[in-house]
Amino acid sequence: MSKILVVDNGIAASQGYVGPLRAAGFEIVLAADGIEAIRKSCKDKPDLILLADQIPKISGDQVCRILKDLPATRSIPVVIMASAAKFHFETGADGYYDRKGGDLVSYVKSRIEVARRGRMPGSNPVEHSLSDAEIIEALSRLLDRQLPQDLTLLKELDEKKNAFVDNVAHEFKAPLMIIKGFAELLQQGLGSSATLQQKEALQAIQDTVKRLNRLITDLLDISRIEAGMLPLRHQLFDIASMIRTTVQSFEMETNRKSLSVKMEMPPEPVMYAGDQDRLTQVMVNLFGNAVKYSPEGGIVKVQLLCSPDCLKISVEDRGNGLDEQSQKKLFDKFERIGQEKAEGTGLGLCIARDIVALHKGKIWVESQKGKGSKFIFTLPVKPAA
Repeated sequence: MSKILVVDNGIAASQGYVGPLRAAGFEIVLAADGIEAIRKSCKDKPDLILLADQIPKISGDQVCRILKDLPATRSIPVVIMASAAKFHFETGADGYYDRKGGDLVSYVKSRIEVARRGRMPGSNPVEHSLSDAEIIEALSRLLDRQLPQDLTLLKELDEKKNAFVDNVAHEFKAPLMIIKGFAELLQQGLGSSATLQQKEALQAIQDTVKRLNRLITDLLDISRIEAGMLPLRHQLFDIASMIRTTVQSFEMETNRKSLSVKMEMPPEPVMYAGDQDRLTQVMVNLFGNAVKYSPEGGIVKVQLLCSPDCLKISVEDRGNGLDEQSQKKLFDKFERIGQEKAEGTGLGLCIARDIVALHKGKIWVESQKGKGSKFIFTLPVKPAA
């Protein structure tokens, strides 16, 4: 009588296999987790192992790899209970059985027969007890061996993802520029004869194009940062002047919301060696958020402090503030602060964090719910080249 080890922690699933196999004359041994599966494989010498891919303690893939590593079990055929899409020959499994298709009894019989014909004389599995400590040690060796392979695979997948995002973003740019160009031509052609409805429609097109362009630019920046391909153009510039210019560029928005902007800046130039365009991007993001989330008639405070070791720039608003949970995920990709319906890509703070980090600086937030937020970043002072 052939012996089958069925490894599955789902009672309904394992009983679904057990009934037909027992009726066909097979002896059934059950295991509910990865450690028990390895222990029983070594001790009970099954003729075949039916192994679920999702089991507790040690995954089905890892159990299969360990069994194929151990001399006592490597000749036992292992069948992974998974669909073709989820099955990987790299595990060392002898085959897979899709739960939704085929006659299980016939499949098992054929697998056992193939294994017996291919087995060398004297190579039958031998009974061998394995302690939990030995099983964990075997898993540790497996993980040590797998880690470099998994890291290489993850790196390749990440590179492909970044290349895909980069290509898609570039593909979007061309048609958007065409839409923008035609909208501008229509505005110029209609001139003063345009109706209010036409003006509003054309303005909506322009605003939508700008919003999509911001999203595309942010996606490109994230892709380049993650790929390590965002170069910094270091040059000596007056960072105090850059901050003032950034704040002035929001004059229309601050006037519309009747915001008071208070600036605490050194009267003299503050020279810094870094990428002016990218640091401007950081200030635009921080000050833009402060304006966006400030209440009508509120106050936004911008401060630049200089010390021999670093520059400290802060942007403070009197908005709704952030709770501790929001602060923890604030700089994550695609996270949005404040009101759910506020416009934005959810990438700005993530990009700001990475730009500051590329300058060897740090960025953080100090906030209390109902009392506003203060975003601060520091830049180490380096001797000008």
